[in-house]
Amino acid sequence: MNKNDIHKKVLANYKHCVTTGGTLLRSDAVLVFLCGKKPDIHNPGGRDQILDYVKRHEKSFRFFIAEKFFEHYKSSTNLNLLDIEDSLAKYSDCIIIILESEGTFTELGAFSLKKELVKNIMLVNSDKFKNNDDSFITLGPIAKINKESDFKPTIYTDYKSILKVTSDIHARLERIKREKIKHYPIKDHLAFQELKPKIKLLFISDIISIFQPITYGEIINVLTDLYGNNKYDINFEISFLQSIDLIKNIQKKYYISTMSEKSLFFMYAGINIIKYRSNLLNLYCKYDNERINAFTYR
Repeated sequence: MNKNDIHKKVLANYKHCVTTGGTLLRSDAVLVFLCGKKPDIHNPGGRDQILDYVKRHEKSFRFFIAEKFFEHYKSSTNLNLLDIEDSLAKYSDCIIIILESEGTFTELGAFSLKKELVKNIMLVNSDKFKNNDDSFITLGPIAKINKESDFKPTIYTDYKSILKVTSDIHARLERIKREKIKHYPIKDHLAFQELKPKIKLLFISDIISIFQPITYGEIINVLTDLYGNNKYDINFEISFLQSIDLIKNIQKKYYISTMSEKSLFFMYAGINIIKYRSNLLNLYCKYDNERINAFTYR
């Protein structure tokens, strides 16, 4: 069996599984959008301290900040920062807003106006404002969040010792219901386009895990083989996956997963992923040294 035969066989089996509805979400990823003061290594704000803590101690949730996304995202459209942050919020299971800068008050106002987002907001505010009952912020967006959010009420704390509330933050994040063993029949292009943003993100992550090392163009080719010659713009998802450290870009060319083949988000009926990955790696070793060298960066 030659190079093309092996690759075509793996892709054909994958396509048969996906387009006949054999995809079940196996394990969810809980994505937490952390908003706060602009990062400052010389004068860390509350968000900086919380982010440093959760990276070391919270392994059940994937935290991300908008600045990390912007490191990877390049768009040909004229989206403003608020529109992009709004899109990021739609991928998130929880949006933690630490009210410590003018920018975070803007985010609070924008996100609290949207019914689909307000239920996901966890608010952290300075205890200096705990009894500030007559302010617009308190009577407006904070009151709305304290009424409608799944993570209510507002957490008040002294920002100088903000890490004292990490246990409270963790307890509220545990309220998130993780989807597991749920059937997502991604049979055609319409079904793919109508996936929830986060589920589409996890599906693309799986494509990278199965066919890695893989270029952006090759990911598009897989989607084209699955769903036909339609327009696929997954730049946002690829940038997002990098910002939450699920994938890496190697040599400015190949994408690889940071997870093992056993950690795919979906189950694919009738496919032995380990076997197919082995076939692909043998293929790359034999015919594509550059690609296999990229994989060693994992």
